[in-house]
Amino acid sequence: MTIKNDNKREIIFEAVLVSIAKYGLNAPISKMVKESGISTGIFYHYFDNKEMMIEELYKKLKYDFLEASLCDCDKKYTYYNQFRKIWINSVKYLVAHPNTLKFFWQFENAPQLAPQLDAIHTEKINIFVDFIKKGISEGIIKDLPLIVISDLTIGVGMQMAKNAINGVITLDSDLMEDLVVTSWDSIRKYN
Repeated sequence: MTIKNDNKREIIFEAVLVSIAKYGLNAPISKMVKESGISTGIFYHYFDNKEMMIEELYKKLKYDFLEASLCDCDKKYTYYNQFRKIWINSVKYLVAHPNTLKFFWQFENAPQLAPQLDAIHTEKINIFVDFIKKGISEGIIKDLPLIVISDLTIGVGMQMAKNAINGVITLDSDLMEDLVVTSWDSIRKYN
C-alpha cells in the first residue's frame, strides 16, 4: 500500500505520539518509526532530526488543543460562562486524547525543550492572554501573573483529566461543574 506524501507526516506524528506515550521523550527514532510502518529514511525526508519533529508535533498538538478549547465559546456569553466553556472544552479534549496529555506533561516539563511558537499558535494563545487581561482589567478576576492563573485553571483541568484517564476519578457532569466552580473561585475577584 502506498501512502500519499501529505499523509506520511501525519502518520509519523501519530506513531511518535504513541511511542512517546509508551516510552517517553527519550525513545529512539527507530522505535518511533517502527510503529508507523515508515522507514527511518522517510522520517529523515520529512524531519531534520528528532528534536525538530518533537517541536513540530508539540506545535500541532497545542494548536489542536487551543482550537478545541475555544470551540463554541461565544463572546456574547458572560465572562464566567466563557471561562466555563473553555475549561470544560479543555478537560474533555484532554480526556479524549490521553496521548496528547501525556505528551504535554513530558514536553512542558522537560527543561531542555523550549517551544518556539509560530504566528498561528501565538495568535491562538493571545486569545487566552487577552481573555485573562480583560478579566483583570474589568475587575472580574484577580491581578495575578498569567502563569499562576493558568496553573490554577487549565493546570487543574489537566491534572483532573490525568486522574480521569488513570481511573482515579470519574468526570461526570456534576464533578465537572464542581471543578469549574473551584477553578473559577481560585481566580475570581471578590467584591
